Amino acid sequence: MAAKFTIPGTTYIGDGALAAAGSDICALGTKALIVTGQSMIKQGFMKVLTDILGQNGVGYVIDSKISGEPTDVMIEEGLLMYQENACDFIIGFGGGSPLDSMKAIAALVTNPGKIHDYMGKIITNEVPPMIAIPTTAGTAKSFRIRFHRWQPFRQRQEPVRRTRSLQLFPIQRIRLKCY
Repeated sequence: MAAKFTIPGTTYIGDGALAAAGSDICALGTKALIVTGQSMIKQGFMKVLTDILGQNGVGYVIDSKISGEPTDVMIEEGLLMYQENACDFIIGFGGGSPLDSMKAIAALVTNPGKIHDYMGKIITNEVPPMIAIPTTAGTAKSFRIRFHRWQPFRQRQEPVRRTRSLQLFPIQRIRLKCY
């Protein structure tokens, strides 16, 4: 049986991928919203990314409140950070939850309403440029062009579809500390 695999326009893979992607990342805008969790900051990986942005004159704000499955509240707070800080592109840095959150926030930048308004619908408005920097690939969820919206009050996830592909920049091998 045949299979079709569609990949984003640009992908960097292997040791030094983040540094090699620096000029492409910085060409996407003047101010980034970085969506991540606390582990990327605590382990020092965020500094690598922010150094690249800073050296290229690109401003940034960090939304590091993503913990576990993203909630509506996390998405709305990220959207507010994007808007209040005049960001023009979004970087998701970490595992599946920050990357899912990045996609949900990007969808709401150019589409009115709340994330639940788009349950099972295709998002047709252009979204801001996105960069996914996955630090895990256990289930390859980070590579799918679909994100799930967590509904804490219903205790289930529901898909929200979008039609535009991501800018994807896998980071070099990172050894995370496991406790």
